[in-house]
Amino acid sequence: MRSLHDVGNGLRIVARYGQILRLNADVGRWILWDGRRFSTDRSGEAFRLATESAQALLDQSAKYELSPSDSTKVNRWVDSSQSVRAIRAALAAASNQKTPDGICIRVAGSDLNRNPMQLNLLNGTFDLATRTLRSHDPSDAITHLAPVKFDPMATDGSPSLGPVLS
Repeated sequence: MRSLHDVGNGLRIVARYGQILRLNADVGRWILWDGRRFSTDRSGEAFRLATESAQALLDQSAKYELSPSDSTKVNRWVDSSQSVRAIRAALAAASNQKTPDGICIRVAGSDLNRNPMQLNLLNGTFDLATRTLRSHDPSDAITHLAPVKFDPMATDGSPSLGPVLS
């Protein structure tokens, strides 16, 4: 079990949500992976995820045989970790960490949308160089989404990249 302090809480956030959570350092806003792209957190989702991470500490502690004294310490820590101050501190600590596979949680704006040959569409990311569509991938660090699907066989006049790329 990670330590009972703000950095420990930040590490727990990264362990649970590091693949979908980033802090855009240029604007000081959290961005979250929505399955297609990273988008600005306007609803407080990062705060909710940090709260869930603190609450999950109780479940994690149940895996250990804790003394009554240690169990009391964990319960008190979980309670104190759900204050606004503690959640902000945990998010600040998380923002300075890396995921286990080395991805920085804090990113610069220049780290986002860095490949100009990727066009993010509703049904995948289109590689303009190879003219292939592949699944959305958070490692692409894309924040834009064109509201169109790629259909190479489209001939009915529906929005498609086929005619554009010809």
